[in-house]
Amino acid sequence: SILNFCLVFVITAGKFAKPKFEIDWNLWKYLIPAAIPIGLVTILATIRANVDTVILSLMKGDDPVGWYNAGLKLVKVLELIPSMFTLALFPVMVDFYKTSSDSLRMVFRKSIEYMFLLAVPIAVGITVLSHKIVLIIWGAEFSQAAPVLQILVWRAAIFFLSTVTCWCLYTINKQKIPMYIYASGIIINIVLNLILIPVLSYIGTAVTTVTTEFIMAALLFFFAFRSLGVNPFHSRMIKITIASLLMGTITWMIKDFNVVVVVLISMIFYSAVLFTWRVIDYKELKQLIKD
Repeated sequence: SILNFCLVFVITAGKFAKPKFEIDWNLWKYLIPAAIPIGLVTILATIRANVDTVILSLMKGDDPVGWYNAGLKLVKVLELIPSMFTLALFPVMVDFYKTSSDSLRMVFRKSIEYMFLLAVPIAVGITVLSHKIVLIIWGAEFSQAAPVLQILVWRAAIFFLSTVTCWCLYTINKQKIPMYIYASGIIINIVLNLILIPVLSYIGTAVTTVTTEFIMAALLFFFAFRSLGVNPFHSRMIKITIASLLMGTITWMIKDFNVVVVVLISMIFYSAVLFTWRVIDYKELKQLIKD
């Protein structure tokens, strides 16, 4: 963290302006009210991410917690993809919010589409290969984590879309909406865990996590769509879903081969279907790489 701060400080001072250390009370009056909801969302997200493990531990003991966390750790690695994408996208959205609402809508729609294009095939592929993935990474003693991964990977798929939507709400000064939604998510998570853990143990916790993520995402989508006046879900996404399911069928048919070979063949097949159906054309891909 210290090295990161020093590097950012040097770049900022060299390319933009040397920071001047002073207290600007007028700026604080604007920044603090705007920043508090975002900070609270981070705190609430951390609580929600850990409360299910605490409840599972109290109700079922350490072994189910270990199996659940084994699947969850793999999912959290996937969730770095939309997090990094959104951090890179945020300055662009802020700029368009100031200059062009139409461009902001276009960026939001395209971002959701690209995240959907990545999230669905990843979720389908991991669902098919979960047992093999867990065996390779954690070993046979954690084989019970495979069904957890099959369920939780769909939390990651939803997160691909919801994190873009959440930051879009930040962009248009609707920071309080995600704060209320995440607070509600904690309550939903606790209630569902108390209902499902006694019946389904750690599988119930996984189902609760995905259900909570889905409800929160649906609320974020609703408020973002209403605020921006745009619905990014369109016919292309039907093609993406069908292509992902076809890829999943191919993956299942060759799942006993070497996992690297299976992944490569699945990726090639999925990409070929997208280009054949013109979900992505060469001009758009070239522009995306350029941007």
